[in-house]
Amino acid sequence: MISYLDSKHLTTFRVLILFINSMNKIKTSRNVPLLLFFIPMVLFLVVGCSSEDSGDSENPNGNIGLTTKTVNTIRQKSAVSGGQLADGSSISIIAKGVVWSTTTNPTLSDNFTTNGSGSANYESELTGLNPLTTYYVRAYITTADGTSYGNEISFSTPEHFVFEGDVELTSQLTVDDFGSMGYSKIIGNLIIRESIPNNIDNLRSLECITVIESSPNLERGTIGVVNNTGLTSLEGLHNIVSIENYLIIFDNSSLTSLEGLEGITTVGKGADISENPLLVNMQGLTNLSSLGDNFIAVRSESLVNFEGLENLQTIGGGLIVEDLPSLENFQGLNNLTSVGDSFFIDVNAPFTFAGLDNLETVEGFLYISENESIQNFNGLASLNSVGGLWLLFNTELTSLDGLESLTHIGDVDNSGGVGESLIIQGNSKLSSLSGLSSLTTMDAGILISDNNILTSLDGLESLTSMASGTRTRSNLALSDHCGIRNILLLGSWYSASGNAYNPTQQDIIDGNCSL
Repeated sequence: MISYLDSKHLTTFRVLILFINSMNKIKTSRNVPLLLFFIPMVLFLVVGCSSEDSGDSENPNGNIGLTTKTVNTIRQKSAVSGGQLADGSSISIIAKGVVWSTTTNPTLSDNFTTNGSGSANYESELTGLNPLTTYYVRAYITTADGTSYGNEISFSTPEHFVFEGDVELTSQLTVDDFGSMGYSKIIGNLIIRESIPNNIDNLRSLECITVIESSPNLERGTIGVVNNTGLTSLEGLHNIVSIENYLIIFDNSSLTSLEGLEGITTVGKGADISENPLLVNMQGLTNLSSLGDNFIAVRSESLVNFEGLENLQTIGGGLIVEDLPSLENFQGLNNLTSVGDSFFIDVNAPFTFAGLDNLETVEGFLYISENESIQNFNGLASLNSVGGLWLLFNTELTSLDGLESLTHIGDVDNSGGVGESLIIQGNSKLSSLSGLSSLTTMDAGILISDNNILTSLDGLESLTSMASGTRTRSNLALSDHCGIRNILLLGSWYSASGNAYNPTQQDIIDGNCSL
């Protein structure tokens, strides 16, 4: 009998013998028969053997030859395995699949697939995985007797599942087909542009993509959603974190929101959000903190402000705002501190500069042209330096109030000081330059022209350094040039023509600077 006991039962049997021997040494006053002590132990042994003999908890179906298939098609968030039964197996299987976990010996208490019933071999897709993670997987089958598991295999998911090359998706079918492949990184461009009107209506199947990157020798890494008429949402792009070059959302006639771009934190070059007629703000770019190049917003009829860009602090290139007839203000850009190139504003809308409270520097021109409603510059209270300031043909501009912190205007054209980096021209209602009262240094020259009701140059008295000179011309009411006298005394030059009064440079130096 002993030969049929496993090691566990042998231990129990030895305990029983020791117990019997100890009983032989016991003397009781009532002379209790040893059998009464022996019976419970026999029952314990019999019951214990009966329970264990019912089967192995890991293999209640016996040796059925279940093998876990090698894991393949390992991607960032998915993989494929399966199960294989020994040839000729006739066991009645009611369920089968694979189980997996980040710890060894996974069971049905962990993640699992179901692949039907029957004894045919099968493949299983493991989904919902995390990148850069080690997993353990086993095949399983379930019969009326219980669940048995195959051998354990471990594998690790990569950081990315990479597609190398440009991707152009022109229909919903191509969007869904590419999305089903599960790529997380594209080394190339991703362009979504319908070839037939209304043929792309959603991007949900692209949710695996996280990075758009360029190749070493080619400037790629751009995502472009362009010329789509049926696309209403960018949901599906929400896992994209970084774009190495450009983000282009252009001419999507049904797009109402940028929501779906919340994951983007960096765009290496620039962003062009233009000609989307139903877009009212920039909600969706909530986590974007910097741009390496231009930000362009033009010809979007419904754009009211820039809400959604609250985390944007720097723009490496220019900020171009043009043909936005519904623009009210710049709310959303409240944390923007610097623009690395020119800031062009030509929107022809009743807007204010509210929202640009923290903008300190514009490395290029602050170029404000042909805005028929702007009256002043309130909202630019922190602006202290620009590469150039051109104020052209703003027909409702009455003052330069709001520019009181501006102390420096540079030489953005690198003209060596012979050019003009401050131009105030064609502002028919401008009556005063007093908003420039803190301006102290000019790295180039000044042109003040065709401002019909401007009467004086008061506001330029603080200038102490100028690389070039000042010209005034065709300012029909300009009769007081005294505001320029201090800089002339420091060696700058002056020219006046076509004004109400045109003193020479020497006249001004001598004090004959006004009528």
